[in-house]
Amino acid sequence: MAYVNNETQELQNNDISEKELDLLPFPIMITDDKGKILFKNEVAYKMKFSQVGSNFKKFLKKDQESVFDYAIFEKRPLILKCQKEKGVTHAALIPIGENKNVVYLVVCSVALQKAYEIADLTICGETYSVNDILIKSYYEMCEKYKLTCDEEATNLMKNNSLRFSRLSENLSMYVHTMIKTTGFEEEGTCDLKRLTSKLIEDFSAKVGLFGFRVNIKHEDMFHVTEIQRNTFVTLFLEMCAVSLRIAEDRKCMIRMYNTETDIIIEYESATPSGEIALATYSGELEFVRIIAKHCKWKYAEPKFYDGKAYLSFAVPILMPDSFMVKNSNPYEYTPYDKIYKISEAISSALYFI
Repeated sequence: MAYVNNETQELQNNDISEKELDLLPFPIMITDDKGKILFKNEVAYKMKFSQVGSNFKKFLKKDQESVFDYAIFEKRPLILKCQKEKGVTHAALIPIGENKNVVYLVVCSVALQKAYEIADLTICGETYSVNDILIKSYYEMCEKYKLTCDEEATNLMKNNSLRFSRLSENLSMYVHTMIKTTGFEEEGTCDLKRLTSKLIEDFSAKVGLFGFRVNIKHEDMFHVTEIQRNTFVTLFLEMCAVSLRIAEDRKCMIRMYNTETDIIIEYESATPSGEIALATYSGELEFVRIIAKHCKWKYAEPKFYDGKAYLSFAVPILMPDSFMVKNSNPYEYTPYDKIYKISEAISSALYFI
């Protein structure tokens, strides 16, 4: 019979190794069949997700408590919807018998700020690139107890892990911004029309699976400048993701056009309330504003009128005299795998809407 050592908060159990669960870089709990928390791993402990001895059901939406009981009775893994204000969007429940259940917590952006307390964040973002570890752990747990794993759980956890990767990559850019290091990323000449066309093709294919639609209109033949490509890609897609999250119809139209000095990127989406949108996504927009300012780009405050939201930023037109536009690969100086990772990580945030 399992029991809890209140001083160490360790579950004494021969079947489940709490030490192994402590090594996993995401929050996990073990509950009894009534929902009482018997154990939480190191990450859940440091993120202060409830106390051992309290009831896990307080994380659930009211209509999900009966779903929890059903999963326990049927001994089958299920996805449970949680209260976002608790810092958790979903929980993957795995009944393992003997009045015990493993719960994988899928955290939302409310809890991301607590990541500082978990571990040192590396600049390269490796700390939270845990897709393989997370999914493998879930599969092995289901296999151990002869249960069929839930594919929805796999997708949720994969995208959640990508969000942590995204957090870490964003933090690296914050560090770049705040300490103003040199040589973080060299500028190179790029036709942003070609680059963004390929980006939207790739990004829209990803987010289309979640019901989102993205289109882009280029109003000039060329949008050429000297630019930090990875930084531009991150901000371009970050703004696209925010625009989609604001949009009540899940659609975003991007418009690119040139002035005499700048290339303007404007995002249009339908929104019922600009005030709510600003309050909800102020953090993401502040990230864009800070990075744009450091790169000496222009960030425009969001505008809302006639049921539409307009987000935009601009990059200066800086072109060497000897440059000639050619039909080159838009990823020629930016490795595709890097751009793919940025696109994958940012699109994962839209999975949780």
